[in-house]
Amino acid sequence: MNKASLSLWLAMALMGAGLVGCGDDDGGGGGADAGVEDAAQGQDGSTPACSEDSECDDGDPCNGAETCGASGCTEGAAAEDGTACDADGDETTADLCVAGECGATRCGDGHADDSTGEECDDGNDVSGDGCDDCRFSCDEDADCDDDIECNGAETCSDAHVCELGEPLADETACAAGTGTCAAGVCLARTCTDDEDCSDGNACNGEETCGGETGCTIGTALDCDDENACTADSCDAAVGCRHALIDGDRDGAAPTSAGACGTDCDDTRADVHPDADDVCDGVDNDCDGETDEGGVTTWYVDCDRDSYARSGAAMVESCARPAPGTAGCASGGGWTTRAPSAPAESDCNDGVAAVNPGQATFQTTAIAGAPEASDYDYDCNATEEVRSDDEGACRRAGLVCAVTEGWSGDATPACGATADWVVRCMPSGVLGCSAVTEERQQACR
Repeated sequence: MNKASLSLWLAMALMGAGLVGCGDDDGGGGGADAGVEDAAQGQDGSTPACSEDSECDDGDPCNGAETCGASGCTEGAAAEDGTACDADGDETTADLCVAGECGATRCGDGHADDSTGEECDDGNDVSGDGCDDCRFSCDEDADCDDDIECNGAETCSDAHVCELGEPLADETACAAGTGTCAAGVCLARTCTDDEDCSDGNACNGEETCGGETGCTIGTALDCDDENACTADSCDAAVGCRHALIDGDRDGAAPTSAGACGTDCDDTRADVHPDADDVCDGVDNDCDGETDEGGVTTWYVDCDRDSYARSGAAMVESCARPAPGTAGCASGGGWTTRAPSAPAESDCNDGVAAVNPGQATFQTTAIAGAPEASDYDYDCNATEEVRSDDEGACRRAGLVCAVTEGWSGDATPACGATADWVVRCMPSGVLGCSAVTEERQQACR
């Protein structure tokens, strides 16, 4: 092989390597692609793919088991609330799945965790409903005894709720014979002041001393605050309680309670009127609107070069749509780049190397493109040749100077081959002759 042939062989090999690199690498095809997210490509420009389920596992046990399918990874179904998980890598702490998220267990999350000593968890602050501060309201009858003998013997039900007893008949002796029962209250037969008459139960009213007539029972408290968003109850020690009905303990009552309720999902602590609305398909702030200003517009990008054709179909979504949903013959993908102008629109969405960001010159025609534009790789409606320089040799003193370029007057067409002047050699006494190699015209 002579030197000219060797040079030609090396040039062809290098151009071939450049063409392959352009077709496969989004970054190599044009700097304008940088920073634009392609719906069907990862951060490194590769197409998300999988061969087995384990490649799709995101490590979150609460959002379901991801699986590998024909169109890539598919999300699983969220685990049931109360499923054990590990949020912090510490086996000594108790974590549970709640609403698809793994977090530390707490009293009031609606899931009893016996590892932390919880006997129950009804997710509310109502006293005496069978579960108070994640402990049973009662385990046995003795737990319910209010030490008031005239109102009967209280019992603990199977639901751990204290049940009232049957009041003793009026005039029944009580307090070791020093008093008599009246409407379930033991009244002292004699008294000097109201304190002598108090039975210690704020719920049945304030007993008073009538002097010679003895003690008089009070008027039972009416704990109804006429607020549909509170659970009303009476505590013998303090009187009426009005606990906010708030299943998720986010400080807002459910809208199902009526006009006073503002929480549109009382099972999720991250949903309430004061929450920030994030793009997740949920009305987080309960204003009737979902994902306000947070959705992303995605455009069909069949060749996955981050450019969509003018008029391409689009969808609005918080997350990137699956590649197989684009409706393209080969699966395709999605891009966030809007085809709003010619410089942003793909003129051939079937060839990844063809897009407005293409900066590399190509030596092969675009497959299937019309002859008039089969080298318009950068979609500017013109075919730009890599070089139209004319090569020449001239005498410069004792040496021959070369101007590299095409040999002859004509510039070869896109994809055509012609002789290229690479250097000059002395010829005769004062002459110079060109040394050429065959090259192929590249265009874009």
